[in-house]
Amino acid sequence: MKRPPPAFLAATALAAATALAATVLAQAAAQPPAQAPAEDPFIWLEQAHSDRAMAWVEAENAKTSAGLESNPLFHTLFDDARVIAEAKDRIPEPTLIGGQIFNFWQDAEHEHGIWRHTSQPDFQAPSPQWRTVLDLDALSKAEKGNWFWKGAICHEPLERRCMVSLSDGGEDAVTLREFDLQKGGFADGGFSLPNGKQDVAWADADSLLVAREWKSGEITRSGYAFVVRRVRRGEPLDAAVEVFRGTPDDVGVTPFTLTDGSGHSAVLIQRAVSIFEFEFYLVRDKGPSKLTLPMKAEFLCLVDGRLILSLHEDWKRSGAPTLPQGSLVSLDLAAVAANQRRLRPELIYAPSSREAFVEAAATRGHLLVHTLDNVNARVYSYTPEPNHGWPGRQRSG
Repeated sequence: MKRPPPAFLAATALAAATALAATVLAQAAAQPPAQAPAEDPFIWLEQAHSDRAMAWVEAENAKTSAGLESNPLFHTLFDDARVIAEAKDRIPEPTLIGGQIFNFWQDAEHEHGIWRHTSQPDFQAPSPQWRTVLDLDALSKAEKGNWFWKGAICHEPLERRCMVSLSDGGEDAVTLREFDLQKGGFADGGFSLPNGKQDVAWADADSLLVAREWKSGEITRSGYAFVVRRVRRGEPLDAAVEVFRGTPDDVGVTPFTLTDGSGHSAVLIQRAVSIFEFEFYLVRDKGPSKLTLPMKAEFLCLVDGRLILSLHEDWKRSGAPTLPQGSLVSLDLAAVAANQRRLRPELIYAPSSREAFVEAAATRGHLLVHTLDNVNARVYSYTPEPNHGWPGRQRSG
């Protein structure tokens, strides 16, 4: 099946969603007030792959396509979008894995895409020599599938094995397979998790933390996993041991791992109790331990054994100054792992009245912070000190 260009897909999805919303609203408006809620007339759309649902989607897509193509600008915009999407001189987005520069690439010859890599010196050349690691077009053909890329999570610090996420047709559900970068192919007898809405994190080289629908109906009202189990190498999935359980009222539960260049590692679980509110748990030998943090906060990275946290609300602390919203703070991983009841955050960065935090990234021993100061970009480098200080200096802007 040929994949339509991204612009066409986005327009089609928007139009179809608008048509559905209008239909549902019209149906609701026509319903007289009732004591008991009326049965959802579109509940059958929950069976996303049923013949009836697919027939409805195809009919709505046909209406949308006809409406779009009747516009005199459609074909011009369509052709322009295709040229941009398939341009070979696009800047490849780099990811550093195991000392090599990796990139996922799609163009006219690679509709499903290729995962490829080159050396760091070669990446700086005008025309890097890329080596294909995984060809999704070839994989789809060989397996009679419709595989699309959803990313890879590699075990650090060696970064020789990665859990690759493959989506059948681009849906949210993914199949997870262990990929051996040294071999250049899927690992023989490696981890393999069947299709589903799931998230994975490396607990260590031979075990994963996986959030998925382990038992039928074990998903939140939002349709995501809330149970995390540990999957060990060589053991069947039904032998996986439960590590954490949220509730069906959560948005979802996600495991993740943070690693730094000094050899420190933290395995955490994020429980989304709402779209903007989270609980975090540090996974220790005795099990997950809840961290006493503001509900509106986000872990970003790990630098020299210090967890870096972005605050989306004020952190009010008894007997200590309030840490303002928009700040970056650090927590000593060793102290957190020791289960200290009173966390001692260290302020790294706080925005001025006309400044806003944008993003941060870790190097081997530094924290790079991107901000907007009166809408002007600024980049700062912060270096941790033994006394838990974070002196910084402006790098650009």
